[in-house]
Amino acid sequence: MGSLIPEQALIINYNRRSLFVVTGCGHPSIENIINKASKLYPVHGIIGGFHDFKQLSILKDLEFIIPLHCTKMISQLLEKYPSKAKTLSVGETLII
Repeated sequence: MGSLIPEQALIINYNRRSLFVVTGCGHPSIENIINKASKLYPVHGIIGGFHDFKQLSILKDLEFIIPLHCTKMISQLLEKYPSKAKTLSVGETLII
């Protein structure tokens, strides 16, 4: 999973106690990215492409879920997490 497609994710120290993850397309899998990041601090939110991510329950403890361009299950994410998940368009500002 993701081993043939090199990709990086940006992990931002959000408030010195939790992290915010920015992904490209999430090819290494959102689960792997969140699991690696959460070894440092709890993950507060995630934004970016989730590709073909399907394990929606892994996002249950996040406060911000912002699936973008290549996410195949955007409508399911928005439905499952209506108070946490939202989409953004080019030019919009995210305030967390």
